[in-house]
Amino acid sequence: MKYLTIIFVLIALLGCSKQPTQYDIVKRNAKLYTIPQLNDPSSYEFASLKLIDSVLYRDNIEYKKQNIKWLLQSDKDMLKSAEDARNRGGLLAELTDEKQIQDYKGNIKKLEGILKDIEAKKLSLGDTINQAASYTYEYSFRAKNAMGALVLEKYIVQTKPAPSFDIINMAKNANKVLLNPNSFPGYDDIMSKYKQ
Repeated sequence: MKYLTIIFVLIALLGCSKQPTQYDIVKRNAKLYTIPQLNDPSSYEFASLKLIDSVLYRDNIEYKKQNIKWLLQSDKDMLKSAEDARNRGGLLAELTDEKQIQDYKGNIKKLEGILKDIEAKKLSLGDTINQAASYTYEYSFRAKNAMGALVLEKYIVQTKPAPSFDIINMAKNANKVLLNPNSFPGYDDIMSKYKQ
């Protein structure tokens, strides 16, 4: 009976193997992303990883909508200017190309369709829009530079959401950080529908 108890305890311990955490996965992915770019990959030493931000799918939806709205307004303004020039007559009317006007009209229709489809996708996603689309971390490590000196390097790392936490972007400067990485489910399908 004693041996049976020991066997059950061992099976229970082996069955409860620790699953990697988000921190573990991001740390591993950052290392795998970094190592090939180093002068001396064998000198890599992890220093720190700190979660500093996350972006939700709803944030990405709003960001994409704002960009499309800006493009839409720009095309509407250009169309109005072209039509006004044509209606006034004179030299500007001669320079205004009817094809250009039709292109503006076509692009406006396309952008309005994209906005409509994004809004429909937002509604169909339901509570998914409140899930993280990406994470941003401060990441640092030590490695030997080209001169052989061990230096501390600091980066900002942006990842996809669970379960992969794949690296989307790694930037040394804050101005290279992506505002809304990783889009939202269905965005690529919407854009491919309207590709010319």
